[in-house]
Amino acid sequence: MTLARLALVYAIAVTACIALLPCPYHDDDVAHYLIARDALHEPALLLNIWGRPGFTVLHVLPAQLGFVGSRAFSALLTLAAGLACAAACRRFGPRASMFAFAACVFQPYAFHLADGALTETVFALSLALAILAFERGRIGLGALAMSWGAISRLEAIPMLVVAAAWIVVTARRDARSWRSTLVSLALLGAFPFLWNLGCAARTGFSQPFALLTDNVFINAENSAYGSGSPFRYIGLCWEIHGPVIAALAIVGCIALWRRGAWFAPAYVAAFYVLQSVLWGGGFFRTGGYHRFFASIAPAVAVAAAAGLVAFDAWRRSRGSRPIRLAWPIAVSVVWAAAHVATYHTLSDPHYRAVEAAVGVARDLGAPSPARALVSNSPYPELLLEGDPAATSIRTGHLESLATAPVGTIALITAWDNQPAIPTDTPASIAIRETTEIKRRGFAPYYVIVYERTR
Repeated sequence: MTLARLALVYAIAVTACIALLPCPYHDDDVAHYLIARDALHEPALLLNIWGRPGFTVLHVLPAQLGFVGSRAFSALLTLAAGLACAAACRRFGPRASMFAFAACVFQPYAFHLADGALTETVFALSLALAILAFERGRIGLGALAMSWGAISRLEAIPMLVVAAAWIVVTARRDARSWRSTLVSLALLGAFPFLWNLGCAARTGFSQPFALLTDNVFINAENSAYGSGSPFRYIGLCWEIHGPVIAALAIVGCIALWRRGAWFAPAYVAAFYVLQSVLWGGGFFRTGGYHRFFASIAPAVAVAAAAGLVAFDAWRRSRGSRPIRLAWPIAVSVVWAAAHVATYHTLSDPHYRAVEAAVGVARDLGAPSPARALVSNSPYPELLLEGDPAATSIRTGHLESLATAPVGTIALITAWDNQPAIPTDTPASIAIRETTEIKRRGFAPYYVIVYERTR
């Protein structure tokens, strides 16, 4: 087994996913892709908080090749993150280096998101590059990588505290000058500062802290995404990372901490604490999804590689040979494949329901210059990509239909916390189609086609 062969296995597997699974994993994939696609002609979208500049800037050119272009580019980003993990673990030996690569790219959610267009892959690469840079003593480069990650995922902004602590502590340990330390700390905030500056400039500097006044991540009064036990994610770590990788990562975090290489373990722990607090307090405004943990796949992979080294040392101390590397890698690959096969089908009903609803809208003559289509889902624009009529698609909710021209069609996804058919729907708005989507363990939601009749 060599690193090149492992990379080839990954490339074949992710290419098969892109070819055989055309449906997006999540509608967020499509939203990010559409923002990146249109940013080439609407540069203001580069600053869009929903798109995330760290994602949009990197994907703006691949997105011109279509959704497949963005998906393929995400696969390359995940490959690069795996290679960075392998390089960071080279000091542990070739076995650990190869396993770090496999543990990064074949973590269930990391592998699944590799064929999508989500921000987690961009942030994962930023984290992997930061770990590699910190391991080699390139503190400034590591700080810049973490800074780019902070404009790719909003929760990465408070996570900059971990990187700042690492910079300060290692500066004292390595006797670095206070000037270089201050420069490194400033670099951590470089890209968020530039993002905020750009957002503020768009408002004529009437909102100097534009990012703080347009926070789409935390909402103390939100109920759409629910809340629950703060220990939820800890109990799900076996599913999120895979059983072999999770077990070895726990051992590896302890081993790395004892060696003084605590950045990766501290980052994993702090990320779990942050997500647990947000979920336990009901602060999420953008989901609380398991897939958020694909962002820290490189840190978990490095910890798992360190755990493999510790496990090998324990076996040698008992007179046994190290386990064959093929076994933990094979289990991780199978687990990742099973995850994709299971969870991709969960996203499929929504996509198919919207696809059917678009068919109903087309039968009614929308979208067209005479009958616009309003939707709160990005799927219709993807499904009609390349069709000149797609220019008649507007983003909006049911409320916007009340003031729209007669004949306008609305394709609305009504989520768990919304009634399928609002009781105050005006008589001038007719329901043409309703599709109920059931998910095991969740309340049903609906895809509804409305028409403004008069």
